Amino acid sequence: MGLDDTVEESSQTMTSPQPLGVHLMGDLIAGGLAESDASAVAADVDKRLRWFAALSKTDRRAAVTPFLEEVAGYDPQNVSWHIRAATSVIVRSSLIERFHVRHHLGDQVLRAVTVGAAQLLHDHLPPAPETSTGHLAASGHRFPVAWAALGALSESHTTSRQVQFDVPTSWRPVSLPARKQIVFAPRNAQGASVLSAIDPRFDATFVDFLRTGRGSPLVIASLSRLSRSLEKIAHSVELVLSRRMAIVTANATIHPDGWADTRRGYLVQPAPRDPFGALKDTVGFKGENLLFRQSLHI
Repeated sequence: MGLDDTVEESSQTMTSPQPLGVHLMGDLIAGGLAESDASAVAADVDKRLRWFAALSKTDRRAAVTPFLEEVAGYDPQNVSWHIRAATSVIVRSSLIERFHVRHHLGDQVLRAVTVGAAQLLHDHLPPAPETSTGHLAASGHRFPVAWAALGALSESHTTSRQVQFDVPTSWRPVSLPARKQIVFAPRNAQGASVLSAIDPRFDATFVDFLRTGRGSPLVIASLSRLSRSLEKIAHSVELVLSRRMAIVTANATIHPDGWADTRRGYLVQPAPRDPFGALKDTVGFKGENLLFRQSLHI
């Protein structure tokens, strides 16, 4: 059985989204933000809501796919997985992340804001338009193969089968980020890079991997570990696939031969203290995807 994909459904019939940010300001201020900072977060959330609401049904599904793994255990449980993942696109990729990283907002406050936003999106997100427009749609045009791969991965999640996507036959590697777009991020106790999830720059370790990987897969706990910015995720996926490298997460595989496949039946949520542990669990993988993952000896 695939995942519930009702990201576009709502109990409302309006065609433009109601402001979301104003409903979050009370929790933000109670959590310690100054009213001016809470207002800035609210405005940024509403901007991202407008971007998301302008996407078609198919593009909404692709947009939330990188965040499905991380929301596996999130509340509220009465809200579909895709709406919970949409909350990451709209809220967790906003300025709220900057204040969280700077410890101006604690985990409990962030959780309360996210749960409240998910419920509001469930109740008020307008139906999807026939054709995508706006900022996120432009990202799809900039990184077409990545967007197609995310679309295929979304379909795999909901149909529980391998899904193909188009890869150019004479695709040249996408240019690496410019020097000003690269930063040497600090490391945590486990040796992993620690970079703000909304920082538009690329970690130097990731760029070195692109330079020297020679076809090795990018093994990462989840796509959202690349960034909370959907544009940066799409850019990263395009960079990797254009170098004939696969992307392997705890629950999914995106292969440069033009296929995407996911774990069947359920998703394993990577543990914060052992994000790579879930990668060793092969239950639910089938066929070519299983054989490919076993060949990596993760």
